[in-house]
This record gives sequence, structure tokens and C-alpha cells, in this order.
Amino acid sequence: MDIVTECPVCKSAHLVHLTRTQGLRYGAYRAGKGHIQDMLPDLSADDRERLITGICPECFASIGEEDDE
Repeated sequence: MDIVTECPVCKSAHLVHLTRTQGLRYGAYRAGKGHIQDMLPDLSADDRERLITGICPECFASIGEEDDE
């Protein structure tokens, strides 16, 4: 299962590939049955962030830099 996300900051598209099992767990997460880090621990933090907010790692880093200033 492939999920395409769009970063709300830079508008770039990203693909997150999920196995069938991951897809089922993602569906359970979307239905409110747990936290994404518990449901999909085998995904990278970047991919989980893309699934939650759509924000890409580059934009997420730049947002963190803005907060530091």
C-alpha cells in the first residue's frame, strides 16, 4: 500500500510505502485505536510524521530552527 502525502509547507509530494500488515495497523491508528509510534514502530520517525501531518523532514527541521530563534 502506498500513501502519498503533500507537505503543507513546501507542497512537495512524498510516498510512504506500507506493507499489508502496516496498512491494517495504520487503518487502526486512523480509527483512533492507538498512537502511531505504537502502531507503526517499524516505520521511521520521518515517515510517521508524514502520515500524521504531511510535513517533510526538511520543513520539519526548518520549523524547529525557527522555534530556537
